[in-house]
Amino acid sequence: MTDKKLKKVAVEFRPKNLREVGYANLMEGVNRVTVLSPISLMPEKTAIMGIVKWSGREDVERFTDNPLIDQVVDMGAVKDGRMYLFLGREEPWYYQMIKRVMEDLRVFIDWPVILEKDRIRIVWIGYIENVSKLMELFKEMRMEETITSIVNYDPARSDLLDGLTSKQYDTLVESYDKGFFDDRRKVTINQLAKEHGVSPASYMKTLRRAQRNIIRDLLKNRK
Repeated sequence: MTDKKLKKVAVEFRPKNLREVGYANLMEGVNRVTVLSPISLMPEKTAIMGIVKWSGREDVERFTDNPLIDQVVDMGAVKDGRMYLFLGREEPWYYQMIKRVMEDLRVFIDWPVILEKDRIRIVWIGYIENVSKLMELFKEMRMEETITSIVNYDPARSDLLDGLTSKQYDTLVESYDKGFFDDRRKVTINQLAKEHGVSPASYMKTLRRAQRNIIRDLLKNRK
């Protein structure tokens, strides 16, 4: 039976030849580029916002020497580096790729995309059969991929809940909806566990992991 639920699939690509992909020279002197979001992806103008974590001295000319980039606007320092607006005049290779992926496969990018010296980390949203077709497309580009996680995607979920597995999310929502977190609890762990045919300890373990992951994400940017 075909799975008709949307999936969020996290993938790491490791191109055999980064220069063929088109961004290897961008990574000279750079540890990581976090592409936050495209502001404009049109043939006549490309504008992308990103954060650069330099490995040494800041050198924006490294980017403007690349044929894909016409101008770089420094937006200032942020926690993980410096934020830049990258402007391009010519249609980049990835414009056609993204257009094909969205129109033909109905698969979408969940930004940000992470570029590092030896890998690209990207999260795709779509039906699993379409994401599988996308993996075949990247194999044609001689890019080795590793799927690091697959979870159900619900657009109603907030970013804070993205770190939960489907089971953790469902357990958290159910326990909340049925009143487990109310001041005067309307349901017990024993009752919740019995409905699913699992032990109270197993149900509580899933619930605690969900809570821990949310707290982790809440606190990860603390100073």
